[in-house]
Amino acid sequence: MRRTIALICDDIASIAILAFYRELKQQAIVQNCRILTYIGRESNSPYASESFHNTIFDHIDDSNFDAAIVVGAAFTNWHDKQQAETYIRSLSKKPIVVTSYSMSDLSCITIDNYQPMFDLTCHLHQVHGHESIGFVTGPILNQESQQRLQAYKDALKDLGLHFDPSYVFEGDYRPESGKLAIQFFQKLGKSPSAIMFANDDMAVAALDYIQCHVPWMQNRWAITGFDDQILAHSAQLTTVSHPFASIARTAIQQLLSELEQPNAKQNIVIPSELVFRNSCGCEPHIQTKLPNFSIYNATRQIHENIQSFDLEVFYQKLAMFLKHYHVRGCYITQYVQESPTQHLKYARLLFAYQNYQIIPVDTQQIFECKQLLPNEMLKQLNYDVLAIQSLFFDKTHFGYLILDISDGAEEALDILRGHISHSIMGAHLIAQRDSAQQRLEKLTQQLKDQSQYLLEQSSKDTLTGVLNRRGAHALWAERLDQLTEQSYVDVYCADLNGLKAINDNHGHSAGDKAIQCIAEILEQIVSDTALVSRQGGDEFLIVEFEASENASHLLMNKFRRLIQMRNCELTMPFFLDAEIGHHRSNKLASFDELVALADQQLYLHKRLTKERLQGDF
Repeated sequence: MRRTIALICDDIASIAILAFYRELKQQAIVQNCRILTYIGRESNSPYASESFHNTIFDHIDDSNFDAAIVVGAAFTNWHDKQQAETYIRSLSKKPIVVTSYSMSDLSCITIDNYQPMFDLTCHLHQVHGHESIGFVTGPILNQESQQRLQAYKDALKDLGLHFDPSYVFEGDYRPESGKLAIQFFQKLGKSPSAIMFANDDMAVAALDYIQCHVPWMQNRWAITGFDDQILAHSAQLTTVSHPFASIARTAIQQLLSELEQPNAKQNIVIPSELVFRNSCGCEPHIQTKLPNFSIYNATRQIHENIQSFDLEVFYQKLAMFLKHYHVRGCYITQYVQESPTQHLKYARLLFAYQNYQIIPVDTQQIFECKQLLPNEMLKQLNYDVLAIQSLFFDKTHFGYLILDISDGAEEALDILRGHISHSIMGAHLIAQRDSAQQRLEKLTQQLKDQSQYLLEQSSKDTLTGVLNRRGAHALWAERLDQLTEQSYVDVYCADLNGLKAINDNHGHSAGDKAIQCIAEILEQIVSDTALVSRQGGDEFLIVEFEASENASHLLMNKFRRLIQMRNCELTMPFFLDAEIGHHRSNKLASFDELVALADQQLYLHKRLTKERLQGDF
C-alpha cells in the first residue's frame, strides 16, 4: 500500500525551501510514498497578511495521511517554546518528524548551526583581521538563530574580542531586515568592520542595498550569510551551506522507520560547511551559479495568460496554463458560511482539473473542509505530490486551492495561488455588482410603477374612475405646452340635477350610482384626447382640445340623448337628469378662468330650464 506523508510548512516557493521540497518529493517517490503538502506562512507572525495563509492549517486531518513532516520554522519563529511545541504536537497523533527545530519527544532533523558560525567568526578575525564584528539575528525566538548568535558570542570570547551588544541588530530573516541593518550600522558612531547575517536573504539584501543606495560604502564592511542559497552564488556571498537535500532524505527515512518501529524516535544533526567567496575578502573556490529565474518567468506567464474576471473564460485559460506547466490536477473550493463570523468548516468544489483536462463537478455539494475534496475524491486520486493553499483576498477568506504538482511547477505555486485568488474574487465582486445592479434596476422599476400608480390614484376620482380636480389641473398643465394662440379649447361643465332627492329617497348608494352614470356618459361622448374630471359632488368638467366649432352642439345633444336612453331602460329606481354648459375660447386663459366661464354657461342653462319649466306650469 502506498503511504501518504503530510508536509506542513511555510512557503515552499522560497529559494531556501525549494531545494528541500524537490529532494523530499524525489525521495518520497523512490520510497513509494506520496506527499500531501499544507502550505501556510509563519504562525503568529507580526506581518498581518501572513496569518491569512494559515487558515489551511485548520483543515489538517491525519485521517488523510500516515505520517507528517513539520518544518519547525513555520511554527517556532514567533511563538515561545511551550506554545510552539504544543501546537506541533496537536497537528497529528501519527508519527511526526520536525525539521529545523529540536524537541525532546519527537524525532527532529536539524543542522549544525553552531560550529560553522563559530568557525566563520574566527575566520573573519584570524584570516582577514577584523577586530569589530557585528551580527544580525533572525527572529529572536527562532532556535537556529539563537544557536548562530551564541556561536558568534562564544567565538568572540575565545578570540579575546570584546562583545559589544550595540553591534547586534535584531532582524527577522527577511530581506527588509538586511536593508534596515545597514542603515542601523551606518548611524553608529563607530560601526564594525564586518557584519555577519543569520541567513542569506538578509545578507544578499544588504549587499544589494549598499550597491544601489550607498555605493561609496561597498568596501566598508565584510558581509557573510548562512544557507548558501542560489542568490548567494551570484552575490559572491561568503556563507554556510544548508544541506536541505540531506534533511529531506533523512526526514523521509526517519518517518518510514517510525512507521515500522514506533519507538525509533531520534534527533539527528546534519553537518554543514563553510563556503568562502568575495564578500568577506576571499576568492571563491567553487564555480559560481546563475540565479534560477524560472519563478520570474512563471510570474510573467501566469499574469499574461490567465487574466479574466469571467469565471468560465478564466477556467479555460487556467486549464491551458496548467497543461503547459505540467500541473496534473487543480481543485478550487469555496467556503460555505451562513455568516462572515462562522468558522470555516464546510466548502464546495467550484472547479476540477484532473489528468490535464477539466472534469464536471457538482458545485452545490457541500463537504467538510478536512476532507479537502468531496466523496472520498482525495483518496481516489493517483498523485505523487499535492499542494494545498488558502485562497483569500485582502482580509476575506473564500476557499482553498489544491494542485497536483507531481510533475513540477513548485516555484509557481504562490504566484498561481495569488492570481487565482484575485481572479475568483474579482469575478465574485463583478457578479455581486451585476446582481446589485439588477436588483437596483428592478427596485427602480418597482418604484416607478408604484409612483405611477400612486400618481394615478391621487389624480383619479375613486367613485367614478375619471380624473379628480388634481388630475385635471395636471393634465391641463401638460397639454398647455402643446397649445398655440390659435388653438381653440372647448370647456364643458356638467351637473347632476336632484342628487339630494335621490340620496334622501333611495339612499346614498343610489346617489353614487347616479354620479357614476353621468361619468360613464361623459366618457362615451368625448374624444380620446379629451379631459374628463369630477370636480366634486355632482359637478363634472370636460375639456376638448382643438375640436371643430360645431362639435360642442353635437356633444351636448348626445349627452342629453344618452341620459334619456338610460331613463328609458328603467334599470334605475330614479329619474336621471343633468345640465351641461359650454365655453369656447382661443385665448390661453388660465384653467380656472375657463372653468368659471363654462360654469356660468351651465348655470345659465339651469336658470333657463327652470324658467321654461315654471312657464309650462
